Amino acid sequence: MTCGLTLELPQRSVLGPAPESISRHVAPPVRAGLAPGGPPISEAEWAERIQERCPQLRDTRLLRQVTWPTNEVHRHYTADQLERNVTKSTIHQRLADE
Repeated sequence: MTCGLTLELPQRSVLGPAPESISRHVAPPVRAGLAPGGPPISEAEWAERIQERCPQLRDTRLLRQVTWPTNEVHRHYTADQLERNVTKSTIHQRLADE
């Protein structure tokens, strides 16, 4: 004898991501030759892959060099504060408040 009640399970688990989401995020690295259990990648290979994917990160030294003249003005003050064990965040805040 049945009561006429049926239990319908959802098509996908409520607790995890949809299979489409997983394949959408996993497919690009697999196409690039990265897969679980594959050979380890050297630091040089990672750097090359990052440069291909994010060309704006190619050489950050050029980005920092424009601030060197501005920072040089505060070099002695900063060195003195560091010798007095003042934290870098405090030094930064003091300079920003000027």
